[in-house]
Amino acid sequence: MRGQPAQTVTIEASGEWRLSTPWWLEASPAAGQGDETVNLRVRHEDLAPGNYEATLRLSSRRGNDFVEQDLLPLTFAFPQLIADIVIETGAEAEDTGTAGLSPLSALLPQGLARLIVGLREGAERLTASQLETLAREILPSRALVTDLLVRQQAFIVQAEDGQAAYEAIRRHPRVAFVEPPVPLSPAGHGNDSFTLDPTFSQHRPGESLVDEQWALEMIRTQEAWAAGGNRGEGVTIAVIDVGIRPEHPALAGAHVQWVADDSGGSRTSCGYHGTHVAGIAAGRDTAAGSVGVAPDAGLVLLDIGLPGNCASSNSAELAKALELLLDGTVPRPQVVNISMGSPNASKTLRRAVREVYAAGITVVAAAGNVVTEPVMYPAAYPEVLAVAALDNAGNVTDYSARGSELFISAPGGLPPELGETFEEGLAKAIVSAASSYDRDNRTWLHGYALDAGTSMATPAVAGTVALLMSGGESLWPVQVAGLLASSARPEALRNYYGYGRLDALAAVEAKGGTQPLGFVVRVTGPGVDCPLEAGLRPCEELIPVEQSFSVYVRPGGRVEVGSDSDWEGPLCKSGEWFGSTEITGWGEPFIRRTIPVSHVASTEMCGVLQAP
Repeated sequence: MRGQPAQTVTIEASGEWRLSTPWWLEASPAAGQGDETVNLRVRHEDLAPGNYEATLRLSSRRGNDFVEQDLLPLTFAFPQLIADIVIETGAEAEDTGTAGLSPLSALLPQGLARLIVGLREGAERLTASQLETLAREILPSRALVTDLLVRQQAFIVQAEDGQAAYEAIRRHPRVAFVEPPVPLSPAGHGNDSFTLDPTFSQHRPGESLVDEQWALEMIRTQEAWAAGGNRGEGVTIAVIDVGIRPEHPALAGAHVQWVADDSGGSRTSCGYHGTHVAGIAAGRDTAAGSVGVAPDAGLVLLDIGLPGNCASSNSAELAKALELLLDGTVPRPQVVNISMGSPNASKTLRRAVREVYAAGITVVAAAGNVVTEPVMYPAAYPEVLAVAALDNAGNVTDYSARGSELFISAPGGLPPELGETFEEGLAKAIVSAASSYDRDNRTWLHGYALDAGTSMATPAVAGTVALLMSGGESLWPVQVAGLLASSARPEALRNYYGYGRLDALAAVEAKGGTQPLGFVVRVTGPGVDCPLEAGLRPCEELIPVEQSFSVYVRPGGRVEVGSDSDWEGPLCKSGEWFGSTEITGWGEPFIRRTIPVSHVASTEMCGVLQAP
């Protein structure tokens, strides 16, 4: 529909279906029965300038569940709103062409604005001084660089006129993208005061909560400690979050960095989300409260709370925090926990996550707490291990986000109800460190709180990764993924549980042996362009051992599977595992291939190890 911020798509279905869309895209109807035309309308009234990308998800009913059938990638630049929608049906790619959505530049903010600028990736990476020089060349007047993201080849800008700056910057030939920061929210159920018991250690002196932590028992944490002979020694976990109080006794010895606001340590209204999350991953054993999955691991705490609203953040601050993990500002971790996210994709986070992944750091992130929405970003990116939440019975919770991006599920608990006591909530929620500010006495109270969410499930996975790597074990992200997935207790509903329920003991016991721990799946060939789901080098996914996977490949494309044990990039190297297949035509409706993976004795075998 030329001149209007809308377009129609036709859904062909024999039964009941539903369509999931991002917040800025309205589908009418969003569910139905049989064939139907759906009207898509961009909610431009709420959009800030930038590049937007999302995946529409079409699901159809199979028995009692809805099963995802098709992914409809969509990208556009606002305010131009020129969108290309490509529908991959598994048989042929149908290009519906350009939807001529009208420019809406009049709706852009003309006042003070913050923008993130990413450069086109060239053969040579720019140094900090080169990046700053180029930024000055790109920026219009009344726009200043506030932060350099050297590893990400990007920078953050403060502009007096956001509309004018956006228009000027996006036209520069060296610019790959320019976008405003995407808001991020914690994936917990909230900091309700009735769940906090700051006097716990006072009215129950010296009494440990370890035996009452059902989540530790569910993933067999104490058995994993005994089997591995460690509790995370020698491994560092990074927690990027908001509401962090590093002086809590459960976080003793942690390195803290205030990313968005230098005065972060003096703020008193930020909640306790980050403190709670860090305590689940590596809370110290104080003998007077809860304990983390890896209590002896090192902690790097990066608080990204905003100056004006320290209980929330955005993609710019998260990108800055991820940059700090790589530039030597903080101790480099082996695993990073992100219990925050957004329903909206961000090119900034896409690039930042890829850099961390390429450095060999495992990233785990919360899937989200809105069951009717897709898995949040950055959890939805293929390099990230997306975590769903389990209740105290081991079932996926009714709030945990569903989707094919889910990697694993872990205890996230159920939120306490109003009026319940601390002891009553302890049986179903997740207990961990928390701090509350006493305004009357102007002092901090450090105790323990009950909360629930995929935020709480994610650090259980991060702590388990620390147990896997403790004792000097060097594992790349693909190997961590293989260990976690192959040792998880499998569940039939992949879109609900990922590869299964986390089992820390089984993961620790799975280490060793001569078989590969996991594989990198790489797609190459003509027409390969992954603007939405692109991994590294150039379209890549992580899969565990002996697991099937699905990819869309155009005729003439190639799928390679390799262990990449040294994390250098090439998949077929002596001593590793490799297999490949060429896609020569389309099946009806899908091509199904089995790719044998063999041990590579010599690189001369690489051309031979190919499925027919």
